[in-house]
Amino acid sequence: MALSSTEICNFALSLFGSYRISDIDEATETANLCKLWYEQVRDEVLCEAGVDWKFAIARTELTQVATDPDFGWDYQYQLPDNLLKILAVVHDEYDLPDAEWLREGSYILTNQEDCHIRYIQSVADVTKYPLLLVKAIYTLLASVLAGRIAQNAQKSLELLQEYEAVLSKAKMTNAEETYIPDEKGKPYWHQGIDTRNGRTYFRNS
Repeated sequence: MALSSTEICNFALSLFGSYRISDIDEATETANLCKLWYEQVRDEVLCEAGVDWKFAIARTELTQVATDPDFGWDYQYQLPDNLLKILAVVHDEYDLPDAEWLREGSYILTNQEDCHIRYIQSVADVTKYPLLLVKAIYTLLASVLAGRIAQNAQKSLELLQEYEAVLSKAKMTNAEETYIPDEKGKPYWHQGIDTRNGRTYFRNS
């Protein structure tokens, strides 16, 4: 089910009994608060430790900056504008994670002559969000808005606890969608056909 940012905000508002909005850009106080907090909350959820949202992972080779660091490191590389969180820095395209590095501002400092990263990127397209991310966003947003619209600190705390439970489930789901030796994940995947609709599915065991 594809949602819009307005619909995600309305899910959040419904969790503490607030009125719905027609559009996140409408000229009401509730919509203004939704618009103020929505992107901040979305990116905060995407950055959560231990929940590497698969759809938001990107890889790139960084561009070396012409000016070398003044001291301590041999090279510096420009980070992407859409970066939210670095997952790994490797010294070549083979993903060998033995590159020493340091982030300073919008740069990676390293002694390697090339620099590749895996990272979480900001994704504005709501239609790409997995269901658990949608739930995490509107639950945390509800926690924020409950304190500001309803002035209900207790409900805000309850929603924050519910958000943490959603994250716990998301961590397990993400772990099951990966298999890399010596990392979390399951090595055996089975492909089949759902006889009800003829669709191909994959199951791990």
